[in-house]
Amino acid sequence: MITSLFKRTISHFSGLVLGKILSTIVFIFVARNLQPERFGELMLFLTVIQLSTVLADFGLKQWFQKQQSVQIEKAFSQTVAARIFVWFIASICIAAFFSYFRPFSLSISLIILAATIPEALNSIAEAYYLKLKQSFKVGLRTPSLMIVFLIAWTISGFSLSVPLLLLFWFLGSLVTMVWFFPFSKIDISLQKIINSVQTLKKSGDYALLTTTALAYSRADQLTVQYFQGSFALGLYGAAYRYLDTLSLLPSAVTQNLFSDAAENGKVSHQQLKKITLISFGVGVLIASVMYLSADFLSVGLLGQDYRGATILVKIFSLVLLLFFVNAPLASIVQSSDYVRRFLPFGILNTVLNVVLNIIFVPLFGVIASAYIMIITEFTGMLINIYFVNKIYQITTHKTVELQAKPSTENE
Repeated sequence: MITSLFKRTISHFSGLVLGKILSTIVFIFVARNLQPERFGELMLFLTVIQLSTVLADFGLKQWFQKQQSVQIEKAFSQTVAARIFVWFIASICIAAFFSYFRPFSLSISLIILAATIPEALNSIAEAYYLKLKQSFKVGLRTPSLMIVFLIAWTISGFSLSVPLLLLFWFLGSLVTMVWFFPFSKIDISLQKIINSVQTLKKSGDYALLTTTALAYSRADQLTVQYFQGSFALGLYGAAYRYLDTLSLLPSAVTQNLFSDAAENGKVSHQQLKKITLISFGVGVLIASVMYLSADFLSVGLLGQDYRGATILVKIFSLVLLLFFVNAPLASIVQSSDYVRRFLPFGILNTVLNVVLNIIFVPLFGVIASAYIMIITEFTGMLINIYFVNKIYQITTHKTVELQAKPSTENE
């Protein structure tokens, strides 16, 4: 099982790396030419898109992966119907919010609303292919988007207009949807969409889980934007971009292990220990490279304006190591029947992160937010270890009971 897991993880990771290489080339060029303040605006747009997509997924990706393989076609149709229902409600809410608060220009607001359609379908399609163990296809999603983006950007003469850059990104997502989403595998109707509330009730626990995780991973950036402004967010976003890129490998481990762990008893405690140890070893290597390359990644690639990001990259290297340790542990906990009991602890850890950011970012700036991530990632690891032990204690007890039962009957 471990060999199969890492084969799928590497396959998945290969596609993700290709996409990140392309997106990093764009990121470096745009960051060097937009300067931190305008780059911060671009980062805010991408944050809003990610927030809206993950929130509107409403835990449906995890719910779908928990379904038995024999029901995959029916479950996928239910998942898509529910996702369309949530998209409709979410799009109305987003439009009302934009209309009242006007955080973006009209053109950018329209692009965001349009982008939610392909992003919704592409996100659900990822769960479908992970369930079928087609990890490499999942990895091709980002490269496809970036190739279309680069073609459109080249035709425009490498325009640095923010609305145009966002439009090219949307086009990439739309073209990807055309080939990536398995349209032939769904059977939905208007009635099924209306009746999808029952599916959403079942995915509710996972919706709360993903919302908590998203708040944890993005609240710091929103806090930095609010208290320190776009320039500070540009520095923080530049450093965070490297963390986000290098965390693709632990992320791939999480997504691929989730499908295996969702089948109760498939991942033993000993196998989890081996997977975690391997993940830790790889994490030490990659985090060390990130730390030693901090000055090159910030000043060398992005220019003198980003010198303030150097210390952030160094701090994030330790965060990255914790990501590697937490990835397999989180997969076991979140795919188990303990997810409802885990939620209050996950929420408390997120609240701790947000509160610490609100208290210390105004006093010490963006560096405080980076250190806070280390603290709450460590406390998150302790929570995961606690629940992993609980899960495997229950599994061991059940196994002993099943083994003892036949002998009792024979007596």
